[in-house]
Amino acid sequence: MDSLKKINILHITPLLTIGGAEKKLIYILNGIDKNRFSHHVVYSISGDFEDGIRKEGIPLKRIHPMSLVNPLSMISIVRIYRYIKEYSIDIVHCHLDVAYVLGSIAALIARIPVIFSFQNIADERVFSYYRLLKYAEKVVSLFTDKILVESEDVMKVLCSWGIKRDKIAIIPNGVEIPDDMEEVRKSGKAVKKELNLNEYIVIGNIARLVDFKNHRLLLQAAAKVISLKLGITFIIVGNGPLREELKELSINLGISEHVRFAGTILDIGPYLASFDIFVLSSLTESTPMALLHALAYGRPVIASAVGDIPSIIQDGVNGILVPSDDADALAGAIFDLIEHEDKRKRIATAGRETARRKFSINSMIQGTAEIYNLVLKNRRKSKGKDKDDKRYSD
Repeated sequence: MDSLKKINILHITPLLTIGGAEKKLIYILNGIDKNRFSHHVVYSISGDFEDGIRKEGIPLKRIHPMSLVNPLSMISIVRIYRYIKEYSIDIVHCHLDVAYVLGSIAALIARIPVIFSFQNIADERVFSYYRLLKYAEKVVSLFTDKILVESEDVMKVLCSWGIKRDKIAIIPNGVEIPDDMEEVRKSGKAVKKELNLNEYIVIGNIARLVDFKNHRLLLQAAAKVISLKLGITFIIVGNGPLREELKELSINLGISEHVRFAGTILDIGPYLASFDIFVLSSLTESTPMALLHALAYGRPVIASAVGDIPSIIQDGVNGILVPSDDADALAGAIFDLIEHEDKRKRIATAGRETARRKFSINSMIQGTAEIYNLVLKNRRKSKGKDKDDKRYSD
């Protein structure tokens, strides 16, 4: 294996902030065989993951801007193309929509394969550029080798957009699943002790503070729950442009003393373990990584019935589903789990089993590596070069 030339993968992402797509990128960078693959990362906006990537010795380059509406992004395409040529990149792997459009064009010019990890089904209620995004992705899919989606439901949506089925591969998201639940419980108790919340029921959320994560609804539901029950604290982990607005809303709702904005937490495990209930109130999702983490950590989950979530959560069995626009329903679901500890334990156990069976990080990493090999082998076959390259086997 050491005698073989490594496959050079260029990952393009607009952000290195903490989010589901970025976390999946980190799993790929850390998990895929480093003897076989060499990674490079191009990004536009710095974030909390940047230092960790640098410490792993992975080359990083900032190329700015990455935008569908900024004309200067044409220069970014040229710079991505130059990077591809300078470092003999074999495959471009794009993460998030803007990176996909720009990276696909650069890869097309360089005549190398391009892969896109499709992260989220855009919602017209949230994304003002929905139609532009949908059209752009349909066009660039014509010269995309593979689009990686998290479920059959997402695949069907893309096919309804006019994207060909044979362009799409299903690779479910994966997360690390802790083996020792006693250690998980200890870490959660330590966080509660540190935050002086030993006697409190903690309702937790992990998400970027952006519109489609729908924290306004969560806070409205929190106000209803807090008015009915003492000893309740809500912890919101994450950062984003709505932070100050949401803090002000919590003040206006009279619940600021019961809501903690924890900001960015790199190691979310102990915080997850401190949650008695995990809530995700999003308006739109695909397969949210935070939800999978909560299941893996044995947290009882309440989530909006949007996107892929109903294919993961069976209502009343391994979690609770609620409408994404009904604060009363969300508050009722939270209050019900607060009042019924046995129900919390039952759905938490079932949820952890769901994560263990369906969302293994090893399966996600192995599936991604197989796609890398497949698209490069197919390209080389089409050029009649397969016999010259010993990196692939039939």
